[in-house]
Parts: sequence; structure tokens; C-alpha cells
Amino acid sequence: MTQAPTDQQRFGPFIIGEKIGSGGMAVVYKALNTETKRRVALKVLRSMVAENPAAVERFQQEATIATRLKHPHVVQIHSHGQLRGRHYLEMQFMAGGTLQQRLQNPTELSVQEAIRLLRHVASALDYAHSQGVIHRDLKLENILLDDRGNAALGDFGIARAADSANLTATGMMIGTPLYLSPEQILGNPHDFRADLYGMGIIAYVLTVGQYPFNGEKIATILNAHVTIPAPTPSNINPQIPKSVDAVLLKALAKHPEERYPSADMLVEALARAFERAEIRSTHIDLTNSTSVLKIEAAKPAVGKNVDELVQQAEASSDKAQAIKLLRQALELEPLHSKANRMLFQLEGAKPLSELRSEIGSGKAAVASGVALPSIMEMTNILPEKNKTGNRKTRRNIWTWVGIGAFILSTATIVFFILSFTGSPLAGQIANFLQGIRPVDSIDGTPIAQVPDAVLQVEPAQTKTMGLDDVLNGVLDAGIAHEYRFQASYGNTIYLLTQFVSPEARSVSRNVAIIDAQGQPAVCDRQRLLDGDNGVIAICNVRTPGEWKLRVLGIQGESTGAYFVSYKLEVPVP
Repeated sequence: MTQAPTDQQRFGPFIIGEKIGSGGMAVVYKALNTETKRRVALKVLRSMVAENPAAVERFQQEATIATRLKHPHVVQIHSHGQLRGRHYLEMQFMAGGTLQQRLQNPTELSVQEAIRLLRHVASALDYAHSQGVIHRDLKLENILLDDRGNAALGDFGIARAADSANLTATGMMIGTPLYLSPEQILGNPHDFRADLYGMGIIAYVLTVGQYPFNGEKIATILNAHVTIPAPTPSNINPQIPKSVDAVLLKALAKHPEERYPSADMLVEALARAFERAEIRSTHIDLTNSTSVLKIEAAKPAVGKNVDELVQQAEASSDKAQAIKLLRQALELEPLHSKANRMLFQLEGAKPLSELRSEIGSGKAAVASGVALPSIMEMTNILPEKNKTGNRKTRRNIWTWVGIGAFILSTATIVFFILSFTGSPLAGQIANFLQGIRPVDSIDGTPIAQVPDAVLQVEPAQTKTMGLDDVLNGVLDAGIAHEYRFQASYGNTIYLLTQFVSPEARSVSRNVAIIDAQGQPAVCDRQRLLDGDNGVIAICNVRTPGEWKLRVLGIQGESTGAYFVSYKLEVPVP
């Protein structure tokens, strides 16, 4: 006799089976709908997340968008609703799991199979775009396979209509780092072409065998998407023809207008490029991170190359060749003093006495070959002495202005990169300029060993935070930052603290919420990622007034670049 299912196994009309997937927002179970006798995948929003209106809105948005997308290669939503206070989606069950799971271990994939899967995804993506829907999180985990190996696109949780407002804060980056387009990373407005970049990443993986940009640090990957050209596929595998290089590099163009106008056009171009290729299969290894590392290693040794170019220019008897060599050197190192001095001399700068002598004797040619005006012509404009002196003075002033501007812009860029990558050096520089000294210990105990250190270290920086503000900072070890905001009785407050730095691995213990009476507020908390580099605190206000959010920097736990935001929910009367 078959044992009847227990109440725990039942969820409304569904009999819950094994867990087949989970994420930060929801858990997916294999289930049986007893009313329709249909085997389904049941996606249930986590109870803690269900208290966050923004998370519920995204969950409901996925149901709304996916329900209206009727396509053979889009995972179908059969029903959605709320049972026992839990939001759920009843979805098409895909027995083959995700494409990420299929490729989790190094494996061989034929080019023919890769093109077939890409065609399935491309047709779904182009269809969504034709319906005005942008997916915004295209990745292997969101491509599911049925029992016959056919692919379908799922998880429209952060999708949006092309003409709708973004559910995230302005400038806030959403998506998965391995697949993000440059415009998403930079927080710029983006359209369906961001999906086409993600499609290019997937095509690259299935045909080349690795991610174009991969490494241990998220900041390194994001920087590569924005600034570094994708590695040429034939350099990774010589069997890949140059025609494939052209297709994939176009698909991964930094500027959206340079990419293919549709996913189908990308896949068909790729299929044609492989028609006469000798390669028949690809070895896929998603753990391979050599792409970014090779790019970084390939950078020239700037100092050595510059010095060699300057030496060659110095030894050259051909003036034009020497100038060319010096200009190449200055492209590598713009502030190289010897190269600048030599180029300045070779391009025609001469002592005033020599210049006067040449003019007086009728030698009216300079290094560039442009004739100098006669003394009479110069006299008609300005006195000779003032003309030459003013010109030289202006030239010197603009030279120093240019050098100063370059140094300032370089320093700014370096500081931004240090901040973005979470380098403690950025925080140290900022603290030094502001005269801030970090706190190393409390009563002789290192702050990393003090459980409530975040409440005891006085903030070195205090800012006022308004509703829906997204503020950012760079936190060094031993430094606390504090954000103040107004809270009214009965409100539910949502406070987000998210670190960009990959060095931040234990943020939740270094974030404190202080109520209007100066006491630690009792709030529900949820880590945003398994690595605890961000946290959402949900607080019910019982003491109205000025509240505070304080963040403390602990080395290896909560240092580097981060941002905070503040939202609230007003109760219905």
C-alpha cells in the first residue's frame, strides 16, 4: 500500500518531492500537482525574503512576464499565487536540469550540439525582445534542458519591460559578473543589446570551452568586461578558424551598437563560420581562469621597453626615426623625462639666440619644414622680443598645465581602481588626506576579536541618508562610517549594506543598526550572498527619531568599496 503524503509534504494541491535548486530568494522543488496530475517544478519564495516587498515584487514580476511569454523554448509558468503565506510559481519541469549543471565538470561538447542549443536560446531571447522584455540575467544557470536535451530559457526574476522603470536603484549593478555587459557594469542605461552580450558569452563558452573573462576576483572580471578585449578564440585553440574569431569578438563588442542586432543573427553567423572548420568538438572547462591571467601577464614591462626605445632614438642618426621612437616611448610612459626632453629638442625648440641668428641670416626653416616669417613680417604683428618671449612662456605654461592635469587624472583613476577592487590602500589614502587614524584595539584587545566592536568604534565619517538614497564609500581596517536617517513609528525599514570588495567576507557582524534611543535595534537580517559580503536588515520602528546605520572595517571581513541604501514601508491605516 502506498503511504499517504504527510502535511509537510503537501503544499496546497502539490505533493512536494526532492529539492532540485535553490538561490538567495527561492527554493525549487520537484512536485506533483494532484489536480492536473502534472509533474512540475515548484519555486517557493523563502519566508525571510517574503518580508521584503522588493523581493516579492520581483518574484511576482517573474510570474507576470513569464506567463505572457508563450514560446517552445521559454520555461512555461503554469500558475502562481500564495499558499500559507508563501509565494510560489508552478513551472514546467525540466528533467535535464540546467546547462550549468551539465557542464559543471570538464566535458566534450560537439560543435553541432552547441549550435543546436544556441539556436534554442536565441529563438527564445529574440521572441522575448519582440514582446518588449529584456531578460538581464542570461547565464548557463538560467538555461534548462528537458528529457530530450532541448533548451529553454527561464528565470525572468530581474527581467523588465523595455519601457518600464527599473526595479533597482539608479546606477546599481544587477546580473551575474561572468556575463554582465560593460554598460550594465558601469550602471549606464541599457537595452536588449545587454542580453546579446550575455548571449555572446554563452556562445563563447560552448564553442571555445571557457569564459572569456574569468578569475578569482569579481573586480578583475568586471574590469576586464569594460576595458579588455575578449581573448581571440583561435589563440586559445588553433583549430578554431579566424571566421569564428570575427563572429565572437563582434558579439562581445564593448559598444552595444557594434554587436549583432539579434541573437539569431549571431548564432547563424557562428554556424556559417564553423561550416568548413576542422574542429568538431570543444573541451569545456568552466574552472579555467587563464584568460584574464594571460591578458594581465601579456602587458609589456613598461620601464624596460621605454628605456630601450629612448636608447634607440639616442643612437639613431635619422632624426625622423628618432622622433618616431620617442613618440612610441611616450605612448607607454607619458611622463618619461628623458623622452620628453629629447622629443622637445628634436621637434624644433632652440635657444632664442640661435633662433634670432637663423632668422637674421635668412635660415627660415625649422625641423618640421615650415618656413618662419621674415623679420619684417614679425615686426608688423608684434615686437620681435615680445613675440618670441610670449610664445615660449605660453608654451612652457601649457606644458606644465598638461603635465599637472595628467598627474591629477592619473591619480584619480588609480584611486578609483583601488577603491573598486577593494584595496585597503584606497581607504588608507583617503584617511591620510582627512587626518583620520584607524582604531587597532579596544582596551588592549584587537578590534577583530571584540564581538561588538562596531558599536564601540567612534565613526570617522558621518553622513545623512535620505529615503531611497544609494550612498557609497571606501572602508579601511579600524575605521567606522555612520549613516543617519529619520524613522517614524510603525514604519518597516529596509537597510542594505553591500560590499563590492571580494575581501569582504563577514559583513553582517560588522554592521550595526542603532535606534533613536542609542540602543542596538532588533532587526531581521538576511545575507545577500553565501560569502556574506552584503546584508539586508529589516527593522520595525518602535522608537521614532534619528536612527543610525554603522559599518566597521575589519581586515579580511569588511574593507574596501561598498554602498548603503535605505527604504521603508508605511503601514496601511
